[in-house]
Amino acid sequence: MPDKSPFIKITSWVIIAVSVASIAGWLFDIELLKTALPGFPSMKVNTAICLLLCGTVALFFIDDAEKHFNIIIPLNLIAFVLSALTLFEYAFDVNLRIDEFLVKESAADVAPGRMALTSASCLAMLTMGFAFVTAQAPKMFNMTAQLFFMIVAFLAILAITGYIFDMPFLHNLSMSKSMALLTAGLLLPQSLVYMALLRNSITDDNSNSRR
Repeated sequence: MPDKSPFIKITSWVIIAVSVASIAGWLFDIELLKTALPGFPSMKVNTAICLLLCGTVALFFIDDAEKHFNIIIPLNLIAFVLSALTLFEYAFDVNLRIDEFLVKESAADVAPGRMALTSASCLAMLTMGFAFVTAQAPKMFNMTAQLFFMIVAFLAILAITGYIFDMPFLHNLSMSKSMALLTAGLLLPQSLVYMALLRNSITDDNSNSRR
């Protein structure tokens, strides 16, 4: 089977770079870095932070999962907590003051700084699925992780399609906030990276069991 490490490494570095650029865009108020294209919804700071963490843990995992275990788990947990708390805000219509903890959003918005519901859902699924991968969970959990990653890829493709063909309902499934094009453009490769990590992990486990 071909080595997926180059794909994982290159894709993860791209995700990290774009996420850092987006955070810089918020810190220095550079609109193009927030949106990728003028006039499009911006990727929120917390979304960029979560994707930065996801890209980082993928690099640590492919380098040496056991060696970097104490780094991987906390970083993945932070990303999960941020996305889960955002889902909590949507579910119970509360403001936990996490959406603008780094920068304030000046644009008029019902919930300034808050990532879209679909973005938060995708990030929660990515981080939960990755937790199953790192835990070397039983086959059932591996299948669940694979399902999570596939759902994220599907939602990201829907959002990108919606922007390409001017079909807003595809990137605004929650009817509240649209998943930003930049967010969808990073969630898709991130989900593919995690699928590759899961495949590599399963292959390694099978190889070890035959020894």
